[in-house]
Amino acid sequence: MKRTFKAAAAVLACAMVTSCATVSNPVFSEDGDLYWYSDSTLKTYNEEVVNLYTDGIAGFTDKFDIVNNKVYYVGTSEEGKNLYVLTYDENSDSWNAPVQITNQVNDIDYF
Repeated sequence: MKRTFKAAAAVLACAMVTSCATVSNPVFSEDGDLYWYSDSTLKTYNEEVVNLYTDGIAGFTDKFDIVNNKVYYVGTSEEGKNLYVLTYDENSDSWNAPVQITNQVNDIDYF
């Protein structure tokens, strides 16, 4: 079932950009919203493609998932790759600073 949703997400995300080559890791949130990574930015669709604020978030990669309206991602830093979480503050209409939730000796590549 998850593979079917993944394929549907990929098709929808490709339909919204000029090149499918720029689409990476399209996923649906629990609310049914479509998110994908493209051009170093997390994007979503709300009647038009919306760039979500990730350009300024150090180490953000295309290895992410949306759970309970939070973005969990594998981030890179000088110390290696760890798992981080981003939360969106609707009052300020901005992303909170990422919170590192693992401190691994070895790199995390997937979760």
